[in-house]
Amino acid sequence: MGTHTFLLVLCGMFVSTSAWAGPVSSSSQTCIIGALKAGSVAINNRTRLASLYELYFAKEAIAKKSAGGLRWKRMSPMERNAQLKRVQNFDAGPMARRFASYAGSKVLFIDESEGQVRGVVIKKDGERVTVIWHMGGGCTFVDISIPGTGPMTAFIGREIKQKESK
Repeated sequence: MGTHTFLLVLCGMFVSTSAWAGPVSSSSQTCIIGALKAGSVAINNRTRLASLYELYFAKEAIAKKSAGGLRWKRMSPMERNAQLKRVQNFDAGPMARRFASYAGSKVLFIDESEGQVRGVVIKKDGERVTVIWHMGGGCTFVDISIPGTGPMTAFIGREIKQKESK
């Protein structure tokens, strides 16, 4: 599964028919819920997932964060392009399996500050998990952080480095 597929599957895992409003802008709530619903509908359609990835995710920001900001600054344009391709082709199967237990969860929005929307995902079994959506301006995501997993971009960066060292 490529990164674009994984990211939308991850968003789709949280889809819910209900979300409780907190002090989060209506535009952010609409964006997050829209991405969640679109991802869940497209889960079995790789072409649609790829187009949703283009729509909802800040590709260069994700590549930069997964490479490490200082490393990114030292990269040539050719190396940056290679990193963009590595992120695009990242096999996120292990991470997607970890998030599968969030399917059908409800979202409670908590707050929004400095481009980050914090919410609680309430799983079907009642477990509550804090999620932070890192917004990139408009309706784009730069990262998604979950306690116990950390930022999605850090996970991607570790996995890419591990594969490169083999």
